[in-house]
Amino acid sequence: MSQSQPQDSDTCNSSDSSHGRRRREPTMTTATKEQPQQQQQQQQPPPEVAVCCGCRPQRQTSRRKQKKASRLDAFRTDHVQRAMVAPAPVPTTKDEVADNDDAASVASSLFYFDAVEEPLGEEEYPPIFTTAIVHPKPQVTLDDPKTLLRKPSIIKPTTTSTQENQEPNKSGRSVRFVTIAERPASEHAELLKSPRVPQAEKGFPGGLTVVELEECQKFLRGLKALEPGVLDQVYSFRDVEEEPYTICRWLRATKFVAQDILDRLADNQPMFERAQQHDFYPDPSSAIGAPVSVFLSQYPFLPIGTAKNGCPVNYFMAGQINPEGILSVTTAPKLEGFFWWSFMHKMKSEMKAAVKKDPDFVRMEGINILDLKGLSSSAINSDTMSVVKLSSKIADFFPETLHCMLILNAPAFFSFSWGLIKKLIDPRTAARIQVFSNEEKGRQALRGLIGTDEIPRDYGGGNISIAQAFAQQAADPSLIRQETELVHVKKGRTTKSHDSWKLRAEETMTISSYTRSCSAAAVTVLVNGKAVQSPVQVACSISKDENDPSSQSPQPQPNQVCLAQKVKGPGTVTVEVKDLDNAPREFSSSSHSRGYFLIVGNVKKETMAEV
Repeated sequence: MSQSQPQDSDTCNSSDSSHGRRRREPTMTTATKEQPQQQQQQQQPPPEVAVCCGCRPQRQTSRRKQKKASRLDAFRTDHVQRAMVAPAPVPTTKDEVADNDDAASVASSLFYFDAVEEPLGEEEYPPIFTTAIVHPKPQVTLDDPKTLLRKPSIIKPTTTSTQENQEPNKSGRSVRFVTIAERPASEHAELLKSPRVPQAEKGFPGGLTVVELEECQKFLRGLKALEPGVLDQVYSFRDVEEEPYTICRWLRATKFVAQDILDRLADNQPMFERAQQHDFYPDPSSAIGAPVSVFLSQYPFLPIGTAKNGCPVNYFMAGQINPEGILSVTTAPKLEGFFWWSFMHKMKSEMKAAVKKDPDFVRMEGINILDLKGLSSSAINSDTMSVVKLSSKIADFFPETLHCMLILNAPAFFSFSWGLIKKLIDPRTAARIQVFSNEEKGRQALRGLIGTDEIPRDYGGGNISIAQAFAQQAADPSLIRQETELVHVKKGRTTKSHDSWKLRAEETMTISSYTRSCSAAAVTVLVNGKAVQSPVQVACSISKDENDPSSQSPQPQPNQVCLAQKVKGPGTVTVEVKDLDNAPREFSSSSHSRGYFLIVGNVKKETMAEV
């Protein structure tokens, strides 16, 4: 080129511009403009782009962008080559074809990216590659979504005989427990994604998401970092519950946040070990210091029948709960043993019966029927809340064991409060609870969950009555029925029982009194209005509670006194109570109970020897 064209009038000289940018390259000559555009690009490198005020140069690729493009080309080539190393096997059977179709459908919805060292510009993102690398089926990997989300079971969990499940080794742990503790992580994962009995509901084995499965594995790794005794807490139902359901049950309690449940286990372990030293109180009567049937008359929580889905059903007559009656029988620290027994022994036996009836019953859950008939606002006091809090604390060791709850005969004040409470609790928990004020609608919902033959007679079914269920809880099988009444007498007054107990021929009744009243009372048993013996003085005992570490000095404790033995029928039995107003000065304040006496009559058949 012998001569150059002068610069265009719209170009800016760097010396005249305040931007301080490089001077733009000279424009093309006339001869150059006549050459094809492709030949121009081959002969000279692309110039850098300079932008100045009012300038509209053609956008061209910079050297920096060219360098990025070369790296992206290398990435594409390497990524495709690695994806083609292990080609998928050709399916031969119908099952394999179906499995491959499922894997393809899952893989098509997932995207795989490799990171680049520098951030990309707005127009520099590479095309998305969707590749699924096939791995052996038993292996769990994020590269193969099929191994994580597969529904059909391909590996059945190892089953053991009843002797292996229950026979302890030298360390005191069953063979089943040792097998669970030593199981490798890969087998844990396989059982979680392919359980023996898959569940359609979210959060259960066989229906886990990728994130939930990762949290399960994190939970299992975290258990190894805790003290070995924590495993006893996690697998407390190991004799009846399959392991994948145990893991998911614990994690559902924290919405599959493994660290939260690990912290909870560590915090609760000391309390668990204290109960473990007592074998979780296999004898509830010994734990509370009174016959369990007497306690249940004031805290009526009774197991009756099973639901249509196999879950055991418990009936809690909360309208009949009596805080003063409960504390006349036992103390709050002693109640801890009862609640441990309720979960570790009673509930476990109910679950074993459910599994025996249906081997595919794998969800350790129960249905609670809460009947509020007769509930008054005065029954909800500090003593009641202390019992409820203790029960809830023990329930923390057995999360996600409530399948659903029906609240029947709800009074007006509770129905109004429930609308507010429902907004404050977890939506998943609230969805399990239904409240009915109308008795007929409540029974209709009850029949929807439970077969008529399994519903108690008190609720229109064909099963045993509530009173018969009370008798079954008694330690004495010869007990026909149990009569109870909580009598309250005011200071210096005399009162009679409101109830009259009918005693039939060939029946005998043994009458006892339970109280924590600081002021003694003279109690007289009457049959047909006549005293059967002289009055018996009844009062609390003064001592330290061995089950309460915070007890520093002697305090009033519940006390049992026999009033009359083997009173013969027929006849009508009543009780007269006279307050003696002799409470010790240090226990005469309103903070101590006085004037409450729980009268209990145990009815049996008269034997030939007694005749």
